[in-house]
Amino acid sequence: MIELVKEFYNRQELLLKDKQNNLFGKRVAIIGAGGLGSTIAYALGSVGLKEIIIVDFDIVSVSNIQRQIMFSFDDENKFKVDCFKKLENRSYTKITPLVMNASDFFDTYPNVDLIMDATDNVETRLVIDTYAKKNNIAWVYASVEEFFINFGIIKEKEFLFNKEVKRVKPQTTPMVMLSACLASSLALKYLAGYDVKINYVYYFDISKDIINLNKFNL
Repeated sequence: MIELVKEFYNRQELLLKDKQNNLFGKRVAIIGAGGLGSTIAYALGSVGLKEIIIVDFDIVSVSNIQRQIMFSFDDENKFKVDCFKKLENRSYTKITPLVMNASDFFDTYPNVDLIMDATDNVETRLVIDTYAKKNNIAWVYASVEEFFINFGIIKEKEFLFNKEVKRVKPQTTPMVMLSACLASSLALKYLAGYDVKINYVYYFDISKDIINLNKFNL
């Protein structure tokens, strides 16, 4: 079994070297089981974490399947989080699905090393931010709309949220996946023990004929 695990992470260990060992005991909570949460779970479910907890109360609809890669047509009307258990068939990470909202989850005082924001509304992000600050836990913010992405690791610093008008955001599957991959890459480096910029928000823009990447200090 040990040799199988070592072979499984072989390519990643070539890059991370001894830092790979820092991942094996880590627990991550993903709040939101939609487009961002699907790709984040695929990405982080393969890096060697001890456990991923996925929190959401929504069910799968046909419109979700187009951009939320965790689901197939057979999953329609199932709880989204239950579909994430399939990841245990392709990794050594425990997947814990919880059908509940973020507030109820944080009321259990979960012992996690990082919180991944995979939501699409300010109210839930405020819940994440409040719990993270109170318990000195970092969280990764990610959002996507049209050809624009924001992402960053937040810890302790005040993060001001703009009020949102509730609406359906225009999104494409590649941009949703790219946003989740960028956020997951930051999470990987943070959990592995690399030096990463905390309290910076990166702004990624490919709406024009060039790729534009900026960062802003909170």
